[in-house]
Amino acid sequence: MGGYIGANRYIGFKADLHWTTRNIYMDDIRIGKSGVPLCAAPSNLGSSNVSLNSAKLFWTPGSSESKWEIEYGLSGFAVGSGIFLNSVDLNPFSLNGLMSNTSYDFYIRAICGGTNSIWAGPHTFTTKPAILLGDANCDGKVDVLDIITIVNYIMVYNPEPFCFENADVNSTSATNVLDIIGVVNIIMGQN
Repeated sequence: MGGYIGANRYIGFKADLHWTTRNIYMDDIRIGKSGVPLCAAPSNLGSSNVSLNSAKLFWTPGSSESKWEIEYGLSGFAVGSGIFLNSVDLNPFSLNGLMSNTSYDFYIRAICGGTNSIWAGPHTFTTKPAILLGDANCDGKVDVLDIITIVNYIMVYNPEPFCFENADVNSTSATNVLDIIGVVNIIMGQN
């Protein structure tokens, strides 16, 4: 490669196309010295244990890296304008201090010695809304639909969405017929 560094060289790709579409697209092509490892970007970005103000972020490392940079912000932010976290060394990583009922994006890139991978992402997640007792279907109000949602949950119909914290009106860590009575009392103004 030494004789090619700084020189204008061209590389061509040839393909015999035997179908009607005549376009070939290539991305992320790198030419370098052999033996120099590429810094592959993480993949399979995800989130779990999303709460009112936190989320656990996870990903599949690009290769053997053990540190990453994360950038996050309100959903739709442009990379470079979010909140930047450098030298993250935990996967999964707990992200705290978030606003409730808010959609966030996060991007991540691998730190590979003296170079970084390209940014991977975004992965979007939404924090849970603040607790509103009786609001079992998470729509921001307490009404007869919440009673139906709790009945469906008790009958193991797995309603979506379902806000367990809101449905557990009597604070027993279980949803049952007493919570239905509690929601009826909230609707009737009898708390």
